[in-house]
Amino acid sequence: MKKADTGDTGGTGSEPPAGASPAAPAVEAAPVAATTTTKARATKATAATDASAEVAPSAPRPRSRRRRLILALVLGGVAVLLIAGAGVAYGVLSARYAPSASVSSFLDQVVKGRSAEAIRLMSPGPLGNSDLMSDDIYRAAKHRVTSYQIESTKTTGDQAEVTVKLHTDSGSWTQSFDLVTSSHLLMWNVWTIDGHDMPQITLEDTRPAGVTITANNLAVQKDNSDYTSYYALPGSYEFAVESDNSLVAADSHSVSIHSMSGGRDVKVQLRFRLTEDGIAAGRTAVDQYLDGCLAQATLAPTGDCGFYVENDPTGTISDILWSITRRPVVSFDDWEDNGWTVKTDTAGVFEMDGKYRGTQGYGDVSALFTSYDVQGYLDLKDGKIVFHSTYSDGDGGQPGSGGA
Repeated sequence: MKKADTGDTGGTGSEPPAGASPAAPAVEAAPVAATTTTKARATKATAATDASAEVAPSAPRPRSRRRRLILALVLGGVAVLLIAGAGVAYGVLSARYAPSASVSSFLDQVVKGRSAEAIRLMSPGPLGNSDLMSDDIYRAAKHRVTSYQIESTKTTGDQAEVTVKLHTDSGSWTQSFDLVTSSHLLMWNVWTIDGHDMPQITLEDTRPAGVTITANNLAVQKDNSDYTSYYALPGSYEFAVESDNSLVAADSHSVSIHSMSGGRDVKVQLRFRLTEDGIAAGRTAVDQYLDGCLAQATLAPTGDCGFYVENDPTGTISDILWSITRRPVVSFDDWEDNGWTVKTDTAGVFEMDGKYRGTQGYGDVSALFTSYDVQGYLDLKDGKIVFHSTYSDGDGGQPGSGGA
């Protein structure tokens, strides 16, 4: 038997003498006692197991505290990152919406030759005609801005001044830009360059009808007046008459802008003159006008011809015939106001012949104009030279000599 089992019988703990046979009651009692003890231990074990089962739900509590600690650390890290990110975002947005950033955005477009986009960034925008700020005209300009450096910024309330060093292929200069607050984004001002002070090129524009003026070889339009003011970025602009016009020419006029503010107004005037073809067409127009006057079988041709013969009150003159003894020789001034003024270099000589019938009888009569000056001007109409007389009917000269 096992020692544990003998101890559980409740005996004295001494073993019987060798070879002795135990008493019958002792043999019967041991299994009962062992069985009872085993059940008791089983009962205790079962009770212990049941007790462990009852307290099992409270075991995860330390793990829950760890989870809360980890969550707190994660949230704290996120908060730190958010704060740091907010600081970075604030710095980025502050730089993005700084006055100098607006000037840089503007000048970046200027350097790239995107003049139209650069002007769009101005508010208020420039005053005047915008034709010179087409990308094609500006890119064709010489001595444009090629680079820049921001030097300083001064801010006072809703106004700012940014000083910049501008560079071209012909030199450098310091330029100040005035900026105003155009709107707000949260705590930041949105700055725009005030374009009202941009330089202008004013073209005295009394061009003949149908004549196209170009700037850097591209057409520009005129305003509804004799003067057109174009605002311009730094660079050179060459004004001329479109090269395919065979009747009219003008010496080109080149002007340069060396600033982005100051309101400098540069004057340009083109002198429109007739080409050789234009002069020939002008003389033809004058001749056609005179031929129309002389073709009239009347003492006083109409159509502002500038000559006439008074009728003799004693009779009538019929069969009137006008002829040219010497055509006037004319030339033309440069275009001014509304036309090319006609100058008479050599006066014309006209003669009138007719037949008289009246109280003094009848016979041939004649009248001689020895000094006829052409008065008028030329202009263009539908691409052709046209002569306009400045005489009025009834004006002009009577014969220098004549007879009946």
